[in-house]
Amino acid sequence: MSKTQKKPAERDQPEKVGERSLTGGAALLAGWNQSLAEFYLRRFQKYWQYPLQLAEMRSLEDVAQSLVAFEAQLLADYADQAEALQRLARSESGRATGRTGHYESRLLKAQHDAALIIEQAKAQAERIIASARSRADGATDRDAEEPIAAARRTAHG
Repeated sequence: MSKTQKKPAERDQPEKVGERSLTGGAALLAGWNQSLAEFYLRRFQKYWQYPLQLAEMRSLEDVAQSLVAFEAQLLADYADQAEALQRLARSESGRATGRTGHYESRLLKAQHDAALIIEQAKAQAERIIASARSRADGATDRDAEEPIAAARRTAHG
């Protein structure tokens, strides 16, 4: 085996997996921060330019239209940035695990399992409530019968 090739046992050592995770995490963090810095710079430039555009407007209608356009662009920019960050996280996750989609499939399975647990908890809660109601109804019936029985005992006694 050459010096650059690793034995199967070396590839699976926890230290090596940890190093890959650390490297992938650092790359993700660096890419994330760079993407956010670029995004904030673009947004700040738009914020700084907006008052200059307002000064050039002739009517309130122009101001209103400009405000609507500015808000629409703001929402679009934030949506685009969220997608960019999601793509970045997915690509780094795929590199770190060596399998793209692995994280997403595990997340979907966890959501499905959580939904099943919630349904089981609801069913259990319904059984507990039904049991408590039946006990309360039984106790109410006994409580109502007890004074009648006591009155009968007193009348016969």
